[in-house]
Amino acid sequence: MLQRDTAGLSDTGRKRSNNEDAFLVDDEHGLYAVADGMGGHLAGEVASAMVIDSLRAAVANPDAASPAAASASRTAEAAKLLAWIRDANRRVYQRSQSDAHCRGMGATIAALYCVHNRIITANVGDSPVYLVRGNDIEMISAMHTVAAEQAAAVSEYRELLSGMYRHMLTRAVGIEADITPHILETDCRAGDAFIVCSDGLSNAVATAEMSAIVRRAGAAEACRRLVDLANARGGDDNITVIVVKTLNA
Repeated sequence: MLQRDTAGLSDTGRKRSNNEDAFLVDDEHGLYAVADGMGGHLAGEVASAMVIDSLRAAVANPDAASPAAASASRTAEAAKLLAWIRDANRRVYQRSQSDAHCRGMGATIAALYCVHNRIITANVGDSPVYLVRGNDIEMISAMHTVAAEQAAAVSEYRELLSGMYRHMLTRAVGIEADITPHILETDCRAGDAFIVCSDGLSNAVATAEMSAIVRRAGAAEACRRLVDLANARGGDDNITVIVVKTLNA
């Protein structure tokens, strides 16, 4: 099994008074996740914390989670991650329905699950996951925004839509009774690096800059440099990042 260098860091940024991001770095079970909360008066904090707490409990006690089945296109491990996110969605949705202070709350989720030399990514919303391989960087998550989904269907409107609807989500954890995350399984190679972050980082730092920093620094130092760079550019939003680097033999 490939060895990993991992770290995570979250910062309130320079414009917000509270941090609605939450994250999980679980090296023992190989689960890494970032949740970005949304909703009125502290409800965003509640939603993101509930998502991360639910994932933390599920991976530590997988037999207690809702049953999930593998399929021809999905392994048992991917089915587990899918079930964990759906369980988190159910918890947030039920709290939103039962607590007037949390009405309408939700969160994005971007998760990375390392199983042997396989990587499973899952996301809901616009918190991205990137793969850095060699000198290249690629987003391996899906952007669940009006801009991304409409631009994919009508490419000639991409520039207009990206300005008008860039931050309007089409999916989020806790908004509806059930959710369908984007799931991707891929092989992991020695030297690969993964970046899981909230949009407070991805909106401020270009992917080429992320790649250069992650390739040249260890995971903890890379997280600090990325957060510092986002803050230097205004820190308009909460900033959270996890870096997972697979080490060469």
